[in-house]
Amino acid sequence: MRARSLVLMVLLAASAVLAAADPQTAPADRTTFPWLEDFETGPFPPAGWDVYDWDENNYCWGDTQDQNHSPGGNTSAVHYRGTGANFDYEEGWLVSPAIQLPGPGYSLSFRAYNVDPNAWGQNIILVSSGSSDPEDGQFEEISYNPVPLAGDWYHYEIDLSAWAGLTIHVAFLYSGWEAHDWYLDDVQISQYDGIGGFPWCENFEFYQFPPSLWSFYDLDGVDGS
Repeated sequence: MRARSLVLMVLLAASAVLAAADPQTAPADRTTFPWLEDFETGPFPPAGWDVYDWDENNYCWGDTQDQNHSPGGNTSAVHYRGTGANFDYEEGWLVSPAIQLPGPGYSLSFRAYNVDPNAWGQNIILVSSGSSDPEDGQFEEISYNPVPLAGDWYHYEIDLSAWAGLTIHVAFLYSGWEAHDWYLDDVQISQYDGIGGFPWCENFEFYQFPPSLWSFYDLDGVDGS
């Protein structure tokens, strides 16, 4: 009987280890909504977040008090452009904790402030329903219009319905060579009930049409209308 109990304990322990290693069965870090990260508390990155510095040059994601959007706050996340004689290439990932989406109707929103967008690199948003490590290749890029405007905190809203009911990680990927500075603040996941922040801009310059969360209706049914 003692031997059987020992075998059962070993099997249960092994199952727990496998579940923790599997992002689809491991418990999500964030399950209550709306969920907000304003980068105001504790060290950087915040608990559950990860940073990956793929270029290993001057900068990666960090926190700063140069810019802030949160009411009553002081801090935002930032990825600066490369510096030095050659303005080194920069590529850095900021990856969220595991987030369990309850179902359809949820969106990702955040504020972004771009410095010197005339030297634009890339602000990319990706989602993984598997591994949180970019090297595993499970992140999918989200089509959205980054609207490279300067001088204000712009509001962005992205539909997450494609991952309804799944545990996901959201990644903010900066890349550029002698490019811009990207400040990020007030990352939130909540039920979508319309654009929730201003200024908000859609310039229809991105390749996807209609843009994320937009709809169009062809009431006459004539092609090309």
